[in-house]
Amino acid sequence: MAVSRAPARLMQQILTGDDQPVGAPYPITYAGATAPLTTDPAWHRAIARALHRDLPAGPGQHWQIWTPTGWTRLPDVVGVNQNFG
Repeated sequence: MAVSRAPARLMQQILTGDDQPVGAPYPITYAGATAPLTTDPAWHRAIARALHRDLPAGPGQHWQIWTPTGWTRLPDVVGVNQNFG
């Protein structure tokens, strides 16, 4: 599978006071991910984790990446406290 620079964008959704989405999401920033243009969920999870390290999505936000089928929402990355000691 050929690896290239896939465009990614962070989308923002306006939220009401009780965190309900209003209207359509819109892009607020763009990035690039060195990854194949694929619809493979394993790649999407890896890309989501990499983007999360640099710029985590906040409330009402999510990352999308360009794939052969168009813009695709990446899975949310849930923060886990790894400090067990």
